[in-house]
Amino acid sequence: MLANVQSSRCDRGTSSEAAGGERRRCDGQTPRPGPATAACPPAGLTGRCYQWQGIPVSWSPRPALKKSVTIDPGVLESLGSDRRSNLSATVNDSLALVAALDAQRQLVRDWEEEHGPFTEDELKPFLDVVLRAQLETTLRGLRGSARRPARGLSVPASGPRPRRPAGIATVATMDTGWLVAAERNPAAARRHVAALTRVGQVLLVTPVVVVEARQGPGDEGELLVALAKLRREPILPEDGDRAAELLQEAGRQAADPAARIGTMGIVDALVAAVAERRGGIVYTGDPKHMTWLRDAGARITVAPVSF
Repeated sequence: MLANVQSSRCDRGTSSEAAGGERRRCDGQTPRPGPATAACPPAGLTGRCYQWQGIPVSWSPRPALKKSVTIDPGVLESLGSDRRSNLSATVNDSLALVAALDAQRQLVRDWEEEHGPFTEDELKPFLDVVLRAQLETTLRGLRGSARRPARGLSVPASGPRPRRPAGIATVATMDTGWLVAAERNPAAARRHVAALTRVGQVLLVTPVVVVEARQGPGDEGELLVALAKLRREPILPEDGDRAAELLQEAGRQAADPAARIGTMGIVDALVAAVAERRGGIVYTGDPKHMTWLRDAGARITVAPVSF
């Protein structure tokens, strides 16, 4: 995602023109125009703006730090042109995943201090699920690469909208079914997260899943509170577009399109869109809806968990 994100920093000044001509103050700072349309953080706040195709999608409350780093020439040459053109975003995205994995490891250590170390027998069935999902995602990425047209050839305008290839999975997410199952069996969910962490998979939590899981009248479960420490993945405008496409196609494949779309709902479609963009794996306690979305064209690996 961040390969497509441009950023702009706020320099000392007074105010700036926001979208629609509204003048918005940024705590005494004015955005310096960058490759995308400059935009301030929310009114009265200071920070760094992140944009997607000129649309502000997130911001950091602290100004960016400039650091000097050494990059192996071979690594630099192997990057795609879009990533080389915005190395700051590429490095930031990579470091964010490393930080998320570190936080995940700390969560596992906290659980082991409280409940005792995870044994190999406890982790084995979950490691099997994780490695199977990662292998399936990797193979799908390789098949997708083989089907891509050679450089210089064009894809018909009526073809599928290009998306970020899945590649080797280092990122995964879960749907609400996973959270519901995890609340029923927290010990099994902890083992699953420990297995993910062992192989280096970062588990992303989307806001829509948390909202849907918390619709009940009861207090937040212990596991839901713990998962709040994991990386939250925002919903981007392109995710909404993609979710709408998947819902429409899944509806067309059913005898009663309206009933199927209503049964799935927008949350599952958004989860599928985010998963397609960020890694391709969706862990689920109820695979039916995700399977419908995969059959509708979502480039995802549906990985059921039995707990």
